[in-house]
Amino acid sequence: MNEKWKQILKVATGALLYTVFVFAVGFCRGEKHSEAKRQKEIQTAKQTLEDNEAKIDTIRNESDADAIKRFHQDNGPR
Repeated sequence: MNEKWKQILKVATGALLYTVFVFAVGFCRGEKHSEAKRQKEIQTAKQTLEDNEAKIDTIRNESDADAIKRFHQDNGPR
């Protein structure tokens, strides 16, 4: 009977260690995936920011050009 319990304990310990190992590997892979996803989101946000800054600069330049054009129409060229 004692040998039977030892065998059951060995099998249970092995199963527990295997489960912990599989969980750890899955967790590490998930962390890598999450990090890659986060880096991609950061890159996308940077690209969106650059695009928006370019649009804002264009709008500012167009607004300045329109203001100068209206000034010359109202006051004549200098």
